[in-house]
Amino acid sequence: MFWIVLNNNQRVIGMLGTDTVSKNEMWLRRLFIKPEIKRNGLGSALLSVAEEYAISKGISIIHTRFPDSYIEASKFYPAKGFVDAGRHEDLRHMIKNI
Repeated sequence: MFWIVLNNNQRVIGMLGTDTVSKNEMWLRRLFIKPEIKRNGLGSALLSVAEEYAISKGISIIHTRFPDSYIEASKFYPAKGFVDAGRHEDLRHMIKNI
């Protein structure tokens, strides 16, 4: 599933993609917010929409992964209830049970 957020000029300012990989598991594939509008709740809102979608489909585990250099992600996901799950393809792997 893929969600986008448009501004008043119909320009993409945020997006989130997911991939359902089993009956009860989903991966976040991409969460992006334009840098100049970060920290205004848009990322949290997109994640909430994805979680609501997951719940509606019976999904109970959400995975994400990102490079260690993604400092913002390493703060954002734990604040949203994700916990470390080791490494996946040499990336930091986090999961959330919903």
